[in-house]
Amino acid sequence: MSHTYYKLAYGGYMVCKDNEPLWEVKTQQQAQEDCQELDKEMTLAEQLPRGLSEDEVLAQGFKLLSEQLGVKAARYYFYYDEDYPSDFVSEYFYKETTVCS
Repeated sequence: MSHTYYKLAYGGYMVCKDNEPLWEVKTQQQAQEDCQELDKEMTLAEQLPRGLSEDEVLAQGFKLLSEQLGVKAARYYFYYDEDYPSDFVSEYFYKETTVCS
C-alpha cells in the first residue's frame, strides 16, 4: 500500500492510494500529512469489532470509511469497485480467524 499525492493543474493536490485518487486538499503540506497518516493507520478491517456477520462487516465498514474519507470516497469503494466489498469481507474474516486461533 502506497499513499502519494500529485499537484492538480487547476491548483490543489490529490491524495492517492496505489495511484488511485482518494480526495483533494488545498496545500502540499496537507497532502504530505494526509499520506503520512494513511500509512500509519490500521486497515479498515482491523478497526472493526470482532464477531460481526458479513452484512454487519459491510455496513460498519461503509460507515467507518464514510467518517474517515467522506461519503463520496466510501461509495466509490463499496459501490463502484467491484472487488473491494468481497476483498474487505475476506480480509476481516481472515484476520479474525488468525487472531483468535
